[in-house]
Amino acid sequence: MFRIIEELQQDRKMIFSLIQKKGPLTKRDIQHLTKLKLTTLNRIISDLIFKELIIEESMGESTGGRKPALYNVNSSKFYSIGIDISRTYTQIVLTNLKMQIIKEKRFSGEDWYSSEDLVERIVEVIKGFLYAINITSDYLLGVGVGVIGPLEREKETETSYINMEKASFKSKLMKESLESRLGLPVIIDNGANCAVLGEYFYGLGKGYNNIAYFNCGMGIRTGVITSGKIIRAINDREDAFGHMVISIDGRECYCGNCGCVESYSSIYSIVKEFKSKFKRYNKSSTENYLDSIDYKEVFNLANEGEQISKAVVSNSAIVFGTALANYINLLNPQLVILSGPTIYNSNIFYKLSTEVAIKKINAANANI
Repeated sequence: MFRIIEELQQDRKMIFSLIQKKGPLTKRDIQHLTKLKLTTLNRIISDLIFKELIIEESMGESTGGRKPALYNVNSSKFYSIGIDISRTYTQIVLTNLKMQIIKEKRFSGEDWYSSEDLVERIVEVIKGFLYAINITSDYLLGVGVGVIGPLEREKETETSYINMEKASFKSKLMKESLESRLGLPVIIDNGANCAVLGEYFYGLGKGYNNIAYFNCGMGIRTGVITSGKIIRAINDREDAFGHMVISIDGRECYCGNCGCVESYSSIYSIVKEFKSKFKRYNKSSTENYLDSIDYKEVFNLANEGEQISKAVVSNSAIVFGTALANYINLLNPQLVILSGPTIYNSNIFYKLSTEVAIKKINAANANI
């Protein structure tokens, strides 16, 4: 059934995509956006309705005379799968054609240890989704996967897990394995690009032409859309912002440089700095305690007012906020979206980093 999209003529794909991203729309709306003749548009819409990809949802406001029909995607017929593979978790969602989440499942990054094992977990979850809503894979149109870069989508390159005690996997191998097991087309991109595209078309970024997305977690990952187009770095790296030098004589970064944002503001760096300072000021503490502590505990301690963790998190937030201001001053996005485990788990980091960024941006960018 996934071939229903693949086999559409180009003009039908264009109208379907337009309705999916901007619907519900009247025929007049579609004509205004596409400049198609009404007779041509009528044929396309009739075909898409026949294929059950769109529906006549309701009636729009009348401008005098008969109320126009509103067309939207059919949200109860076909579905798609979205997969987010990060350093700390893997999340799988089943969505309808409006990109509304119908089912979702998240499991820890500790729950898999190879690409083969991960594929097995993903396939198991997807089968569970289908069983739960009583459909077969015939009604799935495809799978989109967001992974950690660097990623050269046209080549067989490894997706590296920086700062993780885990083997890397080949994204091309994962794509081929999922396609073979599911019988569906699979598209892989780096996770930050997937996130910013999702926000641009369906989320907070809808209606903006220039947005920037930052995922603050084990690394600092960035996705950017400028003038309605996604900006891709060489081999689709998503960590370029994380390696902006913020201190010339700063901490050594794993990239070989010194003073990178990521060497201060990533989860890995925050936990490492906390352990170092805690050990220095608490000679009697046991190594077992420090070995077992994770980023959530560090953030919880800081939120509760513990001085060492609070100082470490605050410093990391100031560095990130300063780098964020530099970024805003350079590219002048209309909207900045902060996401990721650090943002979700640390009120101090989010509040302080945004305060610093807002204070340091140029007056011309004050409407961000």
